[in-house]
Amino acid sequence: MNTFFKSTVYAAFVGLTIFSSCSDEIKDFTVKPDGTEQGDGSATTAETKNLIINATATGKKWVVEDVIYVGSPSAAENEVTIDNQSSGFTKFTVSKIGEGATSASFEGEIPANLSGKKLLVFYGNAADMKVAASKVTLDLASQNGTLMSATADYTEEESINATFSVENASAELKIQTTDVSGLTEATLSFDESSAMGFTSSKEFTADGVGTYTMQKSMNAALTAGENNEYTISFIPTVSETPAKMNISLKATKESGDYTYKTKKEISSSSNYDVEIKSENVDNSLFGAGTEESPYIIDNVDKFMGMTETTDRFYQLSRDLDFTGIEFTPIATFAGTFDGNGMTISNLTFTVGDGNGGIFVENTSTIKNLNVADVTVTKTGSFASNNPSVGILTASNKGTIENCSTNNSSITATISNAGGIGILSGENSSNIRYCKVIGSSIIDINGSAQCFVGGLVGKCTGGEIIFSYVENADINHNITNMSGSAIGGLIGQCNISIEGCYAKASLYSGSSQTTSLGGFIGVSFNGNPLNIKGCFSTGDIEITGTSNNISGFIGNFTGNGKRDISYCYTTVDTKNKGGAFILSSSTKAECKNCYYTLSTGQTTTSPINGTEKVDAETLRGKSTNFNDALDWADYQFVAGTTDTEPLIIQKK
Repeated sequence: MNTFFKSTVYAAFVGLTIFSSCSDEIKDFTVKPDGTEQGDGSATTAETKNLIINATATGKKWVVEDVIYVGSPSAAENEVTIDNQSSGFTKFTVSKIGEGATSASFEGEIPANLSGKKLLVFYGNAADMKVAASKVTLDLASQNGTLMSATADYTEEESINATFSVENASAELKIQTTDVSGLTEATLSFDESSAMGFTSSKEFTADGVGTYTMQKSMNAALTAGENNEYTISFIPTVSETPAKMNISLKATKESGDYTYKTKKEISSSSNYDVEIKSENVDNSLFGAGTEESPYIIDNVDKFMGMTETTDRFYQLSRDLDFTGIEFTPIATFAGTFDGNGMTISNLTFTVGDGNGGIFVENTSTIKNLNVADVTVTKTGSFASNNPSVGILTASNKGTIENCSTNNSSITATISNAGGIGILSGENSSNIRYCKVIGSSIIDINGSAQCFVGGLVGKCTGGEIIFSYVENADINHNITNMSGSAIGGLIGQCNISIEGCYAKASLYSGSSQTTSLGGFIGVSFNGNPLNIKGCFSTGDIEITGTSNNISGFIGNFTGNGKRDISYCYTTVDTKNKGGAFILSSSTKAECKNCYYTLSTGQTTTSPINGTEKVDAETLRGKSTNFNDALDWADYQFVAGTTDTEPLIIQKK
């Protein structure tokens, strides 16, 4: 049965005339019976009676496989399917096809106690018919225009005539898109003041009285055609009043989910041809911007549009790919951004004069965000306030928690001093449970002092806990300015650090004095430094001669207490510098700190509290480390390689 009328809507039901341009379509819902057959009047058993139904319907060509369902609501349970015996409905199969196949006979047995009742007869899918509380509910929308029904009075006769009426006539909405691709979802709706809506179901009582259910909005399936043409099938309700139908289409792309909206005036005989263009995009934020109902960020435009952030909450709902999109960094971020475990990727941007990062300055919270395949190029001078550049943030004054940076890089040519870090250029607050993996600082050039780190370039306050750098490469070629520092985790640092590690390769081609450390480049000034339960692995290589090099911390300057406990390093310093900390340093108080030396590497006069051990001995110290540190969620366990004899893992 073909009840999909292309480009024309048929918003009519029983007793109403609909319109069609095709001669073989349904013309009218009320057609009289044509040709009936009577039974012999005998009942097959005392409990059941044989019944012959002579069924007629317009536009329907019956076939032998067709079935109908006959009965009257009598459900004792709250809800049962029509095929359930307790429903009082019987499944009939066509037994004879009439002339022209528009009439057919169905024969079967029905309960004898149905005498004197009005029978309900349905043609369609029984799975979409439910019986509850002495009424039958038909799910019209799921039938795609094929469901028909009839009612008939049944007394003692064994043969009845049933005239089928189409219960739902489907319309088709043709959508042609311009500069829009990837449509995946459609929502059609009417304003509450409109007399029109969508038919979702029809209910029949035991007496055969039927009522329709109308809904103002419906989700519709999209059928894709050629040349960005889509078809939407739906069932409108009866209305004599034209109304504006709201059309909302969702396109899913790598760059996010985009919603396109338009309106179309419709009536019972309107042609539905709609063109959706790229300017129909709606980037309104869903949510209230509160912690309970955050603004939902589901495309790159909404992400870059987070400008009024003070005290507002945002949540990323999907991965975002910035390939081919010109990215504009977000300036001061003063809200809460929850990445929700999603990834933003393929960002490429250049920072001229000033500071730069995906978030230039964070003063509140960024959490649960993964960043991958980002390329940042820094040119020009840093800003005078917190001079810095990083991939996630330039300057962190709030909290960065459970964030990662993967396969990303920074290249910089600088003319004034600043911090350069893969996660954050500068940190004066808190970084927790973050990681940098497979990323690099490709090259740092210029003539100004800089502090470069695999996680953070420069730290001036706060704390960093349970964060790490893995497989990082850092290259430094600053000229004409001494005092720069490079660290596998942090370039310059005077804060509390716990449960962190760095696996990095450091290189300096500078002819000026540079401090390089497998964990921290330099600690200076008067702020205290407190490091517990950390380690560094990797290697350090230099071509200049005026450098301070050590496997854990490159150098100390200035005053202030430096407490370092339960840490180790296996960094290969290529026979230069100190194994753990420069032997000339008298500014560190170390406790239970260890280093291993590669073949040919030497060390002299190790500072108090550090000890040379082999990898196997270090593996056996996990219990001592764990007893002293007493971490709630993390622990040291034995590693499998000599370069990493102890590792930190979650319990």
